[in-house]
Amino acid sequence: MVITRRAVLTYIHETREDETLMIHRNKPGDFLFDTFVAPGGGIEYGEKPFEAAYRETKEETGLNLINLVYRGTVLFDNGTMPTSGGKKGNQSVDIFCANSFYGDQLSVSESGPLVWVPNHEVGERSGSNGGDLIYDWLTDGRLFDARIIKRGGGVESSDVDWTSEFEVPENPYKPS
Repeated sequence: MVITRRAVLTYIHETREDETLMIHRNKPGDFLFDTFVAPGGGIEYGEKPFEAAYRETKEETGLNLINLVYRGTVLFDNGTMPTSGGKKGNQSVDIFCANSFYGDQLSVSESGPLVWVPNHEVGERSGSNGGDLIYDWLTDGRLFDARIIKRGGGVESSDVDWTSEFEVPENPYKPS
């Protein structure tokens, strides 16, 4: 399987209000039309995933993240469907969370308006493009490595492997 695109998504959680900042994709013709997605985008050449998450969040929301935490990776097996970058094929997406930020939030991104969504509605509003699965995996609290197989405009199947955030394997390179 060839990866045609690497990308990041960052779920920004506002703990006082128990909400997550999402983009309402509302441009006609957008294959994610009328769904809510986390801020994110492609990893540029030479850029590390954490750098991309900070940059994409700033570009799409106006916010600077303070506490960015890696939560997992999702491989989108899109078959011949386009990725969110418009290319056909598969994409690997690194998933991050943040609950500390500062700056002046934009009201709209290039993909649509920014909306604080109550956490109990995030999965439902994410639609059937796999965002609902990702949010469920985030709420589990463990690191994950997942695959979402998409065919015909929706999710055909998915699988996920878990690692407890506290399970750190013994470092074989650490001197004794």
